[in-house]
This record gives sequence, C-alpha cells and structure tokens, in this order.
Amino acid sequence: MRTKAYIKLIEEGVAAGEIPDDIGREILGLISERGKMTPQIYSAFTSALAERGLYNVYTTPFNRNPPPVSGDYRYESRNVFFLLYKGLILAVFNTLGRLVARVAFRLKVKGRKNLKRCKGAVVTVSNHFSYLDILATRCATGWRSLRFVVAPHNAGGKSAPGRGFFTGAGAIAVGTTMSGARNFNAYLDKCVNDGKTVHFYAERAMWLNYPEPRPFLAGAFTLAARHGIPVVPVFYAYGKNGKLRRTLHMHAPITAYVLAPVLPDMSLAVKQRAAKLCDNAQDAVRKAYEEHCARATVK
Repeated sequence: MRTKAYIKLIEEGVAAGEIPDDIGREILGLISERGKMTPQIYSAFTSALAERGLYNVYTTPFNRNPPPVSGDYRYESRNVFFLLYKGLILAVFNTLGRLVARVAFRLKVKGRKNLKRCKGAVVTVSNHFSYLDILATRCATGWRSLRFVVAPHNAGGKSAPGRGFFTGAGAIAVGTTMSGARNFNAYLDKCVNDGKTVHFYAERAMWLNYPEPRPFLAGAFTLAARHGIPVVPVFYAYGKNGKLRRTLHMHAPITAYVLAPVLPDMSLAVKQRAAKLCDNAQDAVRKAYEEHCARATVK
C-alpha cells in the first residue's frame, strides 16, 4: 500500500473537513507506529468512518485535480484506429479479464438469469470494493454491451492513450463543467437508446475489501427513472479464504449476487421515482447480504 499517498489523503481529508480530526489522528498515529499503511490499519480506518455513518468518504488515494471533463470530451469515436484499439482492449477484458476475475477473486455468479430476462437497456448498480471490480462486473453481467460510469479522476488522466484506454473499455467519465454535464447526460441517453447496459457504483467512493453494503446515492438511479428502465442490483459478497489463498496473500473469494430487476414507479415524478428505486435496490442488497451471512453461519 502506498503509505505516503495514504498519509496525504488523510491529511487533506482532515483539512477539508471530510475526515473527523480524531479519526485522522488515530489512523496517522497507527501508520507512524507501524511505519507503513497496512490492510489492518486501512480496515480500522473504514470501520471508524462506518461507525459515524461517513460512508461517502474517499479512503483510497486519488487525484483531487483531474483534467476537466468538458463538453468536447468524446465518449466514442468512429475513427478506424480507435475502433481497432477499442477492439483490442475489449478482447483483453473478455479473455484475460475473465481469467483474472475467476482466479484473483475466485468469482462465482448467482442469479445471472435475472439480468438475461431484461430486454433492451438496463441500469446495473453494485458495491465498489476493488480497483479491479469492473472485471467482476463484466463477468457477472455475462459480458453484455456494458458501459460503466466513473469519476473524473478515473478517466485516464491527461494523456490521449490513457483516456483512450478507459473510453475503449467502456468508461463514461462524469462531466465536471456545465457543458460536460450536458454531454455526459446526452451520452447516457444515447446508451439507453442503443440498448446498452450502464453500470453505476452507487456507493460513490471505493472502500477496498469492505464486506458490508453501504448506502446508495439516489443520483445513480436518475437515468433509469428518466427512461423508465429496470435497475438490476448486484452485490459482491465475501467468502472465507482457505489456507492456501491466505498463504499466497490472495483475495478472499467473491460471490456476485445478480438480483431481481427493480422497476421504476412511473406514477411518481422523476426525482421521487429515483429515490424510490434507490430505496428498493438498497433493500434488495441488504436482504442478499443478510441471507449470504446466514448461509455462511450455517456452514
């Protein structure tokens, strides 16, 4: 773990009022005592935030000043070289990506038929637990024509190859200007009209290896609410690591629960419709988590 980057993240979070001062002091003290950031200290960090209900705090280092995503940002291109580049990227995702998801996460998928029943455009939402969880999402969704919404700091930086990689992989960077927001929303509408699957990490911030559901943000459900399309919640639940995987410091096994579609109530206004979709999806995820825990206890 990048100790200096974590120290900077916590110091900046405390200065901005995003992280309580006492939590910041405690975690920085543990890092100083140990001489580095460790998974155990990171877990203590997220647990302390969760106890106070601060689920939207960024807990992993990120670029606070990414290049703007404005109205001229291109989410797609018909340029033949870009199309070839995109094809190569997707080939890697669909081959090596599947292998990584199966080996690194020992991923199992349950309920994929719930998504197969959805014809046309659909929104999927999930917890955000890893830098590589998009590979798990591609496996869980059955390699549908997937687009996934990312924060601007995950859009590939300033370089054209970097942005091209994320765009080719299906990333949709959130606009950071007024024109960028209009461009972003117009592209989401195009994805729906083209029958794509659009994935949102509805918890906002990534919390590495955090096993419990965190509150969803209603904004992630606005697209489905506006277009009257279903939302399919996906929850990634942790299993127990065997001795060999622990020895090799491998990720705990993950089960992806693809849950039943949640349908928008078209009798409500869009804002209320999105809020209700959010609540219903959250309830479904919590139920899946409780049932997963119950099965683990019985075993």
